[in-house]
Parts: sequence; C-alpha cells; structure tokens
Amino acid sequence: MAVLTIFKYQIHPLDNQIIEIPKGGKVLSFKVKGNKMFIWVLLHPEHTLEKRYFKIFGTGDKINQEFPATYIGTACMGDYVWHLFEENRGVV
Repeated sequence: MAVLTIFKYQIHPLDNQIIEIPKGGKVLSFKVKGNKMFIWVLLHPEHTLEKRYFKIFGTGDKINQEFPATYIGTACMGDYVWHLFEENRGVV
C-alpha cells in the first residue's frame, strides 16, 4: 500500500517559479504562515521529481487572457494580496 505525505513548499512573490515536486503531487492549498507564503502538496515522496511551473500575480496585475493555467488560491501578506496559478504544461 502506497503512503501519501503532505509537504510544504515556499512560494516567493516573484513572477515565475519552478518547483520540483514528486510526480502526481496534488496542490491542496496556498496560504501565508508567519511572513512567508507556502503551498501544501499531497504526494508520494518516493515518486520521481518533476518540474512544476507556478506564476504569481498581485491584485491589479494584468493577466493574458490566453494564459494556460489553473488557479491555485489567493493569500494576503501585509498590504499585498497574491494570486497563485499553475501553468498547464501537461501536469495532471
């Protein structure tokens, strides 16, 4: 029987980020803890790592209508509100 684990990964307030996550990992949430932003991912820790592509936008930022992405969540940090998306690059 496979065992799942929840890992957290820090998200920085940068436009584009690549995070290596075990294949098949499912992003559960995007939140602020302390003064840092994180995603929590349900995963099989023994699976091979794959690159996952995330993009973060601040409220009021322009987003291309053709941007192929899945909305992950919104987090407030100080006076800023951030919106996280995962680019659809063949990730299930």
